[in-house]
Amino acid sequence: MDEYVDDVPVVVGHYWRRLRSIHGSEPPGSRLDLFSGIGATEWMGAKNDVFCVDYSIGARYEERKARKTEFDTRLAAMRWPERELWCETGRLE
Repeated sequence: MDEYVDDVPVVVGHYWRRLRSIHGSEPPGSRLDLFSGIGATEWMGAKNDVFCVDYSIGARYEERKARKTEFDTRLAAMRWPERELWCETGRLE
């Protein structure tokens, strides 16, 4: 993410960001943490203008299979130009 140096902010996905700092657990099937040291709702990159909205929604299947009723995964969207993160459970922050 630090390679991005353009002036236009960018929102990305498909990187399995974790909400561990908010929920205290990692989703099943988690992959290497590409966001080590970056808060779950923080912008990143060389200019702090990159944001990942993927909160491991692909792991939701595993959570359902385990019969969880409270999910650690989230389907998220960025509201623009407000730069507000919204999840299916309501605003995340």
